[in-house]
Amino acid sequence: MESKFNSSYVEGYSANYAIKLINDYFPENNQISGHEILKFSKVKQVNLLVIKRLFEEWQKDMEKLKSPYFDYNSTEVKKALQEFMNVLSRNISIQKQTFKPLLTKAVEDTLLLIFAPIAFFRKEFPQNYNKEISLEEIDNLSKYIKTNNYLLTHLKEQCEEKYLKKISLEEVWQILETSRINQTNTPLDYTTFIKQFSEDLSLNPDEIFFTSISNEENSFLEKKNPPLSSPLTPEIKETIPKTNFIKPIQEDVEATPVKTLNEALATHSTQNLADIHRNKKFGNLAGSLSLNQKFMFIKELFDGDSNAFESCLLELEKCHSYSEAINLLNGHFATTYQWVMDKEEVTEFMEMVAKKFS
Repeated sequence: MESKFNSSYVEGYSANYAIKLINDYFPENNQISGHEILKFSKVKQVNLLVIKRLFEEWQKDMEKLKSPYFDYNSTEVKKALQEFMNVLSRNISIQKQTFKPLLTKAVEDTLLLIFAPIAFFRKEFPQNYNKEISLEEIDNLSKYIKTNNYLLTHLKEQCEEKYLKKISLEEVWQILETSRINQTNTPLDYTTFIKQFSEDLSLNPDEIFFTSISNEENSFLEKKNPPLSSPLTPEIKETIPKTNFIKPIQEDVEATPVKTLNEALATHSTQNLADIHRNKKFGNLAGSLSLNQKFMFIKELFDGDSNAFESCLLELEKCHSYSEAINLLNGHFATTYQWVMDKEEVTEFMEMVAKKFS
């Protein structure tokens, strides 16, 4: 049964959810830092999208600072700007009124990503039919998307299989829609997200979609992004799963044995390199990490010590091979900070290290 995303309910819920969290936090705090943003909401995806929007606004402000009298493409200037941005990223401080719209938008976008992912990506990608999207743009978006990320993974795989550095918007919609329809992995558990949101403000899943549309009530896409005139652009519609909307949480799940440090590192050295060998190699690890990744790694892997994190990156830059990098991490950082090797943040960090040496 085809249903439309209920933008009126979602926008209202997002605003109220943001107000609830902000009112709980700011009476005791004058501003919020980058590290605090990453753990602000119980829904991790919300926090990542706040960082994404913050970074986008930051980029716009940086562009405004550029003067026509200087060469911003020179190596020296690029390096200085990168160092400047790194310093700023460690000193994020946002006041209540500035933070509120960022959070509200992130909540709204997260709900869209959870329940209508194709519509979410249509908002994220440029609405110009003749526009091509680069693999780099897809990679950059992937850094912030943890929910329904199989769609971007499949899109990147299709580009890599065809050795494409850019792909047309028309092809993007076709691939994403095909991927959604043919998804064979475990479907997204809506119950988990509903529970996480409802811990702060009750979320009614029956209000997320509606099956009949009045003149006053348009879908999210029609309101935010008027349909393109080209007949080749597919109409985006989301389908409610045939199974019960709210699935029971599985309680009797067999525990997965935790890998030893050596086993986990050995797994990364074989599987991850094979998985990502088609990706473009990058020279500087620090420069390849998104803002939210840096915050996450510092908080989760280095006990909030940014100096230790930067020291680790510097030591990794001195390594000449992946095996040498693994020995460095195994002999010092992983043991010092007691990394749990099956933890998501550790896996992501190891994948980034593997990509550097692929």
